[in-house]
Amino acid sequence: MGEKIVITKPGMLTTVQDLGREGFLGDALSRGGALDTKQMIYANLLVGNEETDAGLEITGLGPSIHFSQSTCIAVCGATINASLLFANGKRNSLPLNRPVIAPAGSTVQLSECRFGFRVWMAFAGGLDTPTVLRSRSSHLAAEVGLPRIAANTEIALGENSKKRTAYAKTRVLQQAGHTNSMFLTHSWSLKSALPIGWPRAEILAIKGRHFHILPSDQQATLLEQRWKIDARSNRQGIALAGNPIDTKKLPSILSEPVRFGTVQLPPGGKPYILLGEHQTTGGYPKILEIIQPMRPLLAQLAPGCEIHFKVIEFDQALELGQKSEREFSLVRDVILEKLKTTA
Repeated sequence: MGEKIVITKPGMLTTVQDLGREGFLGDALSRGGALDTKQMIYANLLVGNEETDAGLEITGLGPSIHFSQSTCIAVCGATINASLLFANGKRNSLPLNRPVIAPAGSTVQLSECRFGFRVWMAFAGGLDTPTVLRSRSSHLAAEVGLPRIAANTEIALGENSKKRTAYAKTRVLQQAGHTNSMFLTHSWSLKSALPIGWPRAEILAIKGRHFHILPSDQQATLLEQRWKIDARSNRQGIALAGNPIDTKKLPSILSEPVRFGTVQLPPGGKPYILLGEHQTTGGYPKILEIIQPMRPLLAQLAPGCEIHFKVIEFDQALELGQKSEREFSLVRDVILEKLKTTA
């Protein structure tokens, strides 16, 4: 039998995710996949995986995962309370944002997210779940891929798991990483994914196609208040709570394509931000389009967080997007250099 993990407790919402399904919008299937693909990629690189390998996306309250064999793992994204319970009953805190060798017989226990709302966990070799439409991702809204993880779910690891774990262990020792008597980890880590001031956030956006149909006083209602994240939010989108925008005199519009980051305005007057499992078309006004570098923050917005929108020009959005990609490439290169491997 090959390498595997056992998810003994599923947490609030744990799913298998990779980078999603590109090319199916014409078939009414949005990309899905990890809501923050960069953090998923970082986690994969930290354990020696390909960027496209599947891991876990963990929301709010994390799972417990048992390892029957030594496995290199990495947890990136939100700041989550995490520990490693060893076979002899001893326990240590689990370092985040770096590779860790979880020994055979140990159990990773992830509890509540202290800052942020989602983490991405990679395992050396990736998760060997069925591929559906060129992806292993769970698209819950479309019921494509595996459903949400249930208690005592066994998941096989990829065939390279043992080799990649052995390689990672060698690199830790060679680089004089930190030895915690019972497990190995590097002495360095990636910085936090969350900005200063969390759980409040400024969300940058450009004007949507229908922003102009809002009267000036309703534009002010949209942009000048702090919106709270509503508990009805999920992987399809973020529901906002606040003083509603008056929609009674707005014209009807035809249904048209939407995207990750589109801000729609339903008849109730409270904006709705589309996420990775969004519907592919919509008939509500598209009042804002959140710029791509903001997607990681959208993935971390938990119920009770507060945001306000700031409108910027298209050329500013383009510049920020290019800057974000440069920073991502730099971090990726640093990880590969520190681990002395290639993607």
